[in-house]
Amino acid sequence: MLPVFITAVAALGLGLVIGVVLGILVQGQIQFRGRRLQGTPSAVSGLLMSCFTAIMMTFLLAIVVPNGVLTRELRHRRDCTRHLQAIAAAAQQWQRAHPHTPRTALTLGALARYLPPGVGACPSQGNYALRERDGLPRCSVHGSLE
Repeated sequence: MLPVFITAVAALGLGLVIGVVLGILVQGQIQFRGRRLQGTPSAVSGLLMSCFTAIMMTFLLAIVVPNGVLTRELRHRRDCTRHLQAIAAAAQQWQRAHPHTPRTALTLGALARYLPPGVGACPSQGNYALRERDGLPRCSVHGSLE
């Protein structure tokens, strides 16, 4: 989806630049010849439409791009929270299976068989670890569940 969006914006931006440059060149040619040539209204309207579209595109990009980044980060945070919850549940399963083993022996490697597929890495490139004092999972980017 993102490559299509970038390609569309690039094509629109290139078209706008060409439209503005050609509109300015045509206006210069019409004024240079010193007489009224046909096409002056078309050149002016094309130039105005290109400028208007460029301004609108700038405003839209100023709104869309930051919101897209914010949405992605919120999605990463949500997925990371789900991963942390799955790790906490796996730690409880491990403790039930190993009731006489101290909690300090608990590692992420020991939890691997209790974790659902896909859990193991934070979507924001963070690392998961278990806190020594209570064995709860923690993300290096998003923190812990508390």
